[in-house]
Amino acid sequence: MYYTRYFLIRYVVAFFFFVNLYWILMFLSASQISLVIIPVLMAIFGAICMWEQSRMYSREQKPAVKTQFYFQTIIALNVILMIATLFNQYPYFYPFLSENGTTQIFLLVVLLLGIMIASWMLVKLGRINRNADKQYYRIQQYLASIN
Repeated sequence: MYYTRYFLIRYVVAFFFFVNLYWILMFLSASQISLVIIPVLMAIFGAICMWEQSRMYSREQKPAVKTQFYFQTIIALNVILMIATLFNQYPYFYPFLSENGTTQIFLLVVLLLGIMIASWMLVKLGRINRNADKQYYRIQQYLASIN
């Protein structure tokens, strides 16, 4: 029952993992591998977080430290990428996209959405760590009803 507390977080980690895999494939299809290390490292880090999440299928749950750091890293990286996009340096990070104003706005929106999702997951992790999440309350109600 306790593993359900991390249900949405697991799916969001998997989502970011596959976004990074897609980013790697796009780098390789554009025959530009200069900065491909960024999505490669983020995908590896995402896989480590998925492993950490899989270890939480027990009643004794430790805080998801790696997952929390992963979301903090996503926020920091997206801020850096937004700054690069604002200064028209995004072709280095996204060589497979055309260079125009529409692409720039699209990238800014996508990066901002990534920041918002990662921030939401950090809030959720904070609630879980403080046992203040809704699922913990439901588990406590259930355990009280069967005793």
